[in-house]
Amino acid sequence: MTDRLLAGHAALIEERYDEAEQAFGEVLVIDPSRTAAHLGMGEIHLARGRPQLALHHFAAAAADPMLKPQARQGQAVALVMMRQDDAALPIIEEVLASRPLLWRTWNARGLVFAGRGDFNQAEASYKRALAINPAAASVENNLGYALMLQGRADTALVHFGKALALEPSLKAARNNQRMALAWNGRYTEAIAGVESKELPDVLNDVGVIAMRRGDFRGAEAYFARAIETSPSYHAKAAKNLADLRARQRAGNAGAPGTPARAGATITPVR
Repeated sequence: MTDRLLAGHAALIEERYDEAEQAFGEVLVIDPSRTAAHLGMGEIHLARGRPQLALHHFAAAAADPMLKPQARQGQAVALVMMRQDDAALPIIEEVLASRPLLWRTWNARGLVFAGRGDFNQAEASYKRALAINPAAASVENNLGYALMLQGRADTALVHFGKALALEPSLKAARNNQRMALAWNGRYTEAIAGVESKELPDVLNDVGVIAMRRGDFRGAEAYFARAIETSPSYHAKAAKNLADLRARQRAGNAGAPGTPARAGATITPVR
């Protein structure tokens, strides 16, 4: 059974989740109380976007004093993934009080405070996470996201670039980078390299940001392009274009704002 536990942990580290789940599952069939296997299963469910299932296994693992900090971290991360921030925060603070080097807990803390609009706490949390694990692409993305919500697109771009240098396939960071470029008026760069199936949505988002920047001519052009390039009726772009034209006719196109109120898609990694 120890061999299967070791095999499960090795597969988990290498992100071979099918093999890891099979190994831990075999252990739990023989010994349902094996806390190390529950911890591994919880991590697998988190990685696969199944936080509710992860909570069950982390609760079982938390019964082991040796594994409790990691299990409680897992519970906090799962709750944040489920957007149950009020339930997550006390667990986060509990974990950090005893294990301040658990970087994923700092990241979870940043997500909670960013969601509350407390960007000073969010930024401090993300920076603590990066001091512990400078290779955490998701944290670089999340720090950029918090900066974007404050209208600090130039600085956000730096962090989205770092996230992509660490993990080129991180889709959230790629999309966020596009939105930050658009916010800086770099529309052509924002849509460069976008796959055809994603192009209409990206064009619409660029149009939304252009409108919030006060660039109404650019916004109109990008909404129109979104509609033209979409293989089916693009309801969002059509509505945005109609709203913009109605506001222009009324002489009330709106004042420049910030990405937080732009309505374009910027996302953290939970």
